Amino acid sequence: MVAVPIKQGAVLLGVLQILNQSPGGVFGTADAERAQDLARVIGQKYRYDLRGTNGPFQHLVDRRHIDRERLGELQNRARQETTKVVQLLLEEGLSAAAVGESLEHYYQGPFLPFDPDSEPPQIGPRPLQAQLSAQQPHCPGGARRQHGYGGRG
Repeated sequence: MVAVPIKQGAVLLGVLQILNQSPGGVFGTADAERAQDLARVIGQKYRYDLRGTNGPFQHLVDRRHIDRERLGELQNRARQETTKVVQLLLEEGLSAAAVGESLEHYYQGPFLPFDPDSEPPQIGPRPLQAQLSAQQPHCPGGARRQHGYGGRG
């Protein structure tokens, strides 16, 4: 088996997994290199299809909210002052929505603005457990035996 990450920049988009070699064969270094090349092409295609960007703030440059030089200055300043680039962009007058949209394009996930009045969703074992308990059957193999389709019962 060969498994290589499908990435675009620092963003993991998926995994390319190749399971079978010709009968009795073993994957070699050349196979792994070909898989990495293919994963690189797939990553570029995903980026194009999903309108992804090369960096978290590239969309701001593409939309002319800020020029590349000024963004570079803010990134350098953020490193020197150990602060966040996002904070400096907001201080520059960019809207949270524009910055969030840029982050959406890079990370390929929705931007959820901070809302001090909302509570985060409750995630934990109890709701999942209740959901599983409500679904019968949920025990692998047990229900199949009970209904006579599979297993040894």
